[in-house]
Amino acid sequence: MSTPWNKGLTKKSDTRVAKYAAALSAKKKSQTISEAERERVRQLGLSRRGVPLSSETRRNISLGKTGVPRLNLRGDKHPMWKGGITSERTQAMHLTEYQQWRRDVMERDKYTCQICGVLGGNLQVDHIKPYALFPELRLDPTNGRTLCIPCHRKTDTYGARIRQYKHDERK
Repeated sequence: MSTPWNKGLTKKSDTRVAKYAAALSAKKKSQTISEAERERVRQLGLSRRGVPLSSETRRNISLGKTGVPRLNLRGDKHPMWKGGITSERTQAMHLTEYQQWRRDVMERDKYTCQICGVLGGNLQVDHIKPYALFPELRLDPTNGRTLCIPCHRKTDTYGARIRQYKHDERK
């Protein structure tokens, strides 16, 4: 077993403090912008000052501040649209039926981990038979159980372990 790096050090020595202060000072200098750059940014801000906005721009700013949904910027009409790349599973998890299934399983299990018995906290609903392999059981409450995160991570179907589960199912 090796010796700990801080064995014998009781207080920060003056040289260590000085080295740390010098390193911080150098870091700050590298992160600050020059006076010329600061002036350029200030001039850019001033260049548009006093220029009237178009009525469409004013309307868009107003809508953005009122919280009204902008239906003209949904889906493929939005400039950041990437062609519907959301996975089927992610879409399914936002469905009302799936959320109702989760609530039903948690209520049935009384918000208690079914392995260790912890009550409440950060709980997850686990599919006993994997979601990907048994699509007909996805919303069946008997195929769900409430687990805490540590117990869920120990299951044989958690994350990438489903590959091993698939392999075992073929035998």
